[in-house]
Amino acid sequence: MSKNSQEYWAERRRKDKIKVINTGEKGINNLKRLLKLNLDDVERKIKEFHEKYGDNPAEEMSRKEFEKYKAKLSKMAKKNPKDKTLQRLAKQDIPKYKIDRLRALQGELQMQLTEATLGQEKGIYDTLDDVSKVSQTVLAKTMKDSIGLNFNTIASRKMKQLLSSDWSGANWSDRLWNNREEVGKKLTNILEKGITQGTSLQNMSRELRDVTGQSFNNAFRLIRTETSYIDGQATLEGYKQAQEELGLEYYEYDAFLDDRTSAICRELDKKRFKMSEAEVGVNFPPMHPNCRSTTQLILNNDETKEPVKELTEFKDFGEFNRKAYGLADFAKQAENPTQWARNNYDKNTLNSFYNIGKLNAEQQRLLGSKTDNIKFSLDSMIKNRIHHPDLKFYDYKKLSDIISNPDEIILNNKKSNCVLLLKKDEKMYQAVIKTTKDKTENYLTSFRFAEH
Repeated sequence: MSKNSQEYWAERRRKDKIKVINTGEKGINNLKRLLKLNLDDVERKIKEFHEKYGDNPAEEMSRKEFEKYKAKLSKMAKKNPKDKTLQRLAKQDIPKYKIDRLRALQGELQMQLTEATLGQEKGIYDTLDDVSKVSQTVLAKTMKDSIGLNFNTIASRKMKQLLSSDWSGANWSDRLWNNREEVGKKLTNILEKGITQGTSLQNMSRELRDVTGQSFNNAFRLIRTETSYIDGQATLEGYKQAQEELGLEYYEYDAFLDDRTSAICRELDKKRFKMSEAEVGVNFPPMHPNCRSTTQLILNNDETKEPVKELTEFKDFGEFNRKAYGLADFAKQAENPTQWARNNYDKNTLNSFYNIGKLNAEQQRLLGSKTDNIKFSLDSMIKNRIHHPDLKFYDYKKLSDIISNPDEIILNNKKSNCVLLLKKDEKMYQAVIKTTKDKTENYLTSFRFAEH
């Protein structure tokens, strides 16, 4: 499979997605170990309670034991203001002079549930942080290798927002603590019902395991879904950069097809969409919890870093722009990229061009040119890409406007050129057009943002 084919990069992207998924699964395995420790501890506490107080769960705690319990509860409640169950428990128990053994067991297990939720919260955040790093790293390499794009990683502030919000826009941490409250209610009901009705230790432990396990299962599902969301957002950021720099506009939905594939992902598989219309849950993953789907950037098959084999008039500006971007990026390895490009790319490459527009009658008269056609050579475009990286694809797309309808024309007789100035979309642009000595050809030699 050729490296220049869409199929090659699609397969490469799927492998990248698997790396990201495996990073999320590693975090899930860490949480599974935490779950086992938590379940073993719950079972141990229930067993100890049965052995010591099974016949008399209403026995009151000693004064010393109760003060120790209250101190622990008070400290944990202050440290965890988001835990509504713990706040309520502290408000009820701390003012009291005494409580019975069953109430103390309930309090201890609630505090343990708080610790477990804190562990989940940290585990989820750390996992998603790892996912974001892996996702951006593999995406940057694939973007560089496939289209020569230097992917700019997502700003730390924006990434922090992504890590804190789930794919629906809600705060997953808030959902985690709301779920903890529901689990806490079930835990209390199981204990009260089990102790008062004489439920066997084995059955009570199983019920508590099921409830606690469900809490962790929710965390596992959240990690899998958010892994897809964060990877998707990093990918979309890369797509936007590809659109800005190279004018690429479309992506293809790519589902992992097997017996677990959802109906919606199967339906969307291989469908193409505009990047500007990408919407999570509509045509961009994740489409649902536990979604594994990815997307593919639709590439143009021109070999961006390969020199032109023969003098070429480019008919498509997007192709011309991508070629210049790739060649400029390759030249940036040198200390003096512009000089390196001129020394190492042959004349066929440097003199290949795109017809960027036409002089109007006044411009042609000022330059004394015999033709109205304006060429933009790869040589000039490569130089421009090196020296003015702040200009994006859609800035270059405004060139025809600048040439045909400038706000100001400044003639430089000594250099046989004219400078065209145009303010557009709150930006001031400067384009320089030069005519050859024999007045038979016109070239756009420079394009940048104007200082004044």
